[in-house]
Amino acid sequence: MDRISFLVNSLRRESSPHWTPIRRAVGAFCRHLDEPGPERPLTALWERELSALYGDPGPVLCRNNRVDPAALGRLYGVSCGGGLTHLLQGILTSYGVIIRLLALDFLAPGARYSWGELLDGSCFRRLGRGCCGEEDWCCWLLARWDAELSDACIGLRDLLEGLPGSKVPERPEAIQALYQQLLPQPIRHCLGEFYTPPWMAEGMVKEALRRWPGPRRVLDPTCGGGVFLLAALRAAPGCCLAGLDINAFAVLGARTALLFAGADPRSVLHCDLLALPRWEDDVLVVEDGCGGQLRLRREAFDKIAHQGLDAPMKEVCRLCGLPPPKGAADRVRVRMLLNRALSAALPPADLLVGNFPWVSWEYLSPAERQRALPLWQRYGLFPHRKIEKSFANEDVSALMLCLCLDRLVVPGGAAAVVLRQALFKSRRNGASFRRFQAGSTPFCVVRLDDFSALQPFADVSVAAAAAYLETGRPQRYDVPCFLWGGRVNRLMHRPGSTAAEVFAAAEITQALARPSVAGDPCSGWITVRAEEADSLRGLLGSNPYRARSGVFTGGANGVYCLRVLGRSPGGLLIRNLSDQGKRQAEEVIAEIEPDYLYPMARGSDLQQWSVRPSAYLLCPHTVRTRQMPVDGEVLRAQAPLTWAYLCRFREVLDQRRGFAGWEKFIQQSQFHAILRVGAYTFSPYKVAWRYISKRFFCAVLPPMDDPYLGRTIPLPNEKLMYLPVEREEEAYYLCGVLSFTSVRRCVEGYMNPTSISAYVVEKLAIPPFAPDSPLHLEIAHWCRLGHLSSTEDGRLQVQQRLDQLARALYP
Repeated sequence: MDRISFLVNSLRRESSPHWTPIRRAVGAFCRHLDEPGPERPLTALWERELSALYGDPGPVLCRNNRVDPAALGRLYGVSCGGGLTHLLQGILTSYGVIIRLLALDFLAPGARYSWGELLDGSCFRRLGRGCCGEEDWCCWLLARWDAELSDACIGLRDLLEGLPGSKVPERPEAIQALYQQLLPQPIRHCLGEFYTPPWMAEGMVKEALRRWPGPRRVLDPTCGGGVFLLAALRAAPGCCLAGLDINAFAVLGARTALLFAGADPRSVLHCDLLALPRWEDDVLVVEDGCGGQLRLRREAFDKIAHQGLDAPMKEVCRLCGLPPPKGAADRVRVRMLLNRALSAALPPADLLVGNFPWVSWEYLSPAERQRALPLWQRYGLFPHRKIEKSFANEDVSALMLCLCLDRLVVPGGAAAVVLRQALFKSRRNGASFRRFQAGSTPFCVVRLDDFSALQPFADVSVAAAAAYLETGRPQRYDVPCFLWGGRVNRLMHRPGSTAAEVFAAAEITQALARPSVAGDPCSGWITVRAEEADSLRGLLGSNPYRARSGVFTGGANGVYCLRVLGRSPGGLLIRNLSDQGKRQAEEVIAEIEPDYLYPMARGSDLQQWSVRPSAYLLCPHTVRTRQMPVDGEVLRAQAPLTWAYLCRFREVLDQRRGFAGWEKFIQQSQFHAILRVGAYTFSPYKVAWRYISKRFFCAVLPPMDDPYLGRTIPLPNEKLMYLPVEREEEAYYLCGVLSFTSVRRCVEGYMNPTSISAYVVEKLAIPPFAPDSPLHLEIAHWCRLGHLSSTEDGRLQVQQRLDQLARALYP
């Protein structure tokens, strides 16, 4: 085992002694960053880049309940007084120092250079590998250099020198694993720092080269740690590689990994894909990502492109018409401009590979939305208007893919990329992407590998798909689709797993994908096994029923979700479930009137043909007020205990973020409102299913007798979707139809595997309930028996009978 892999494996244990020098270094770096000093122009510039990457990382991290700033600070011996931004910078600085030490030891084993020569990159320039040590954000250390910083860096060097194993990495991908290991999992989860596992990159590249052999140029436009580039280097040694990434530390890691693999590190550039340089006549316009802009005439650009990353700083400044740099911040900025300008010299690629960042529109900062909006409009990927913007969840990965196919791939080129599976399945979001048009360039999906049943990315559950695309021709159906399953998650996450090992162990089912709505090529895809394709086609159509989502508290479940402790003189004695929801609430025991209290059904309460409410919901709305709550003054007069309880949480309720767009007006006028409430909420019967589930199954939620409330109706929370129904027979009929095995398979073929929305039933051809139909009544009868059955054999008998009856609905 090489020493980098040894270190990665060791750091998987929190008690590993190898964490000690790293934590000491991070703590020292954070303490210096917390204090103002001469390095401030550089670190301020760095913070602007971090904002471009993540939004403002400080608030993003601090408001995420997965991240405990105080606990993380204690881990590194700091108070986080400067915020989590400084902690993030301290961790990244440690990574940068480690990678520079590894690269230097690889190029010149045993050589000793000063820390200044290492951090400003001059030692690498002497060795003819200047791109491995460009002046970057780590240079802030030189402006603050003292005994504590020196000891911290020496500790990191001693750590590496004391590791066993070869100094030449057997798998350069370990550089990426080291980055992920150094960044605490809560921070990685919050920032979306999840890189493609090497086995997946290897398998995708091999499949792409089998389909499109002999590419001359391979490009990964968001290369991260370089795993796709390394896979391409092994599978197609003669091709030219190129990589781009907006993260300077990802670029440093990818360059070092390529260096270890014997490739040219200069093939990776520090560049923002959404801010590629553009030509205006004979002038190249380059933005540095930090508010600056450079206009470079073609003659000057040609000279810079000829010299590449090895161009001397003075020459770059002269050709760009920039004043000589006065400090590290100026020099880093010039290097950023050089990297971005050189991206304009990249020839179009024959094969595009990679995994684009998955960032939804709702999580983009206002500045990033505004900056990228012209691109969204250019590619027609954001059609939402007015109120729809509040619920838009379009993903930037679709935008990046279209941009690359339009500008960075040759006509007739190909791509093998990881995307959200929802881009192909979602009803609303992704519909414009499914036009498969990148500007004037059409493209088509020729194969899709669906990993949604697995967890190919460690530490996070996401529905991923590998898409293989060709440019220059329109989409055709059916698309071959391969559904991945089996017990391979542990193997997928094991360090060193190869594509051959994972492929051999996985259960892969071949299927076909097509639009779920005939005549609408932009509708979400349905994925079905080839032998079922024709039989399921008759199940698709339309119906008069409209599904709804359960009651949503806007993130304040800790206020509205309750336990009943018993009766009291004023009504009921309750305790709130304070640990529920995004907004933490104080735990209290209080008296409230029973008037607005209902049994609450949650996702975990529902199984097929069975719902058992496990808590209570305070719902200060009525069938007449609907989305508006009962007026506060009315509550004060009619239910004073309930009103006093709600007022106790006024601050928590005012701070809820679940109210979007026009809903904010309701919150501002009536602080105690909750969401997704209408007349339908109070319907006596509901046919409900889980919002979060890998399988589609449902149950009838009928009126019930409650020991505290008497005869009442249970309300579903936001983790249940449902069809509101007035009549009992109709409810059991609908549940019986939705329980038909073929209908369930059909729904599972087009549903989003991570969220079965209220829209899944609208594509089904469900005959409206007819109370005089013997067939409809018999389906309802057998479905009711299923709800009453307590044995597996009884349920199986009901399922078989329902399948027989439902087939008569779809001859």
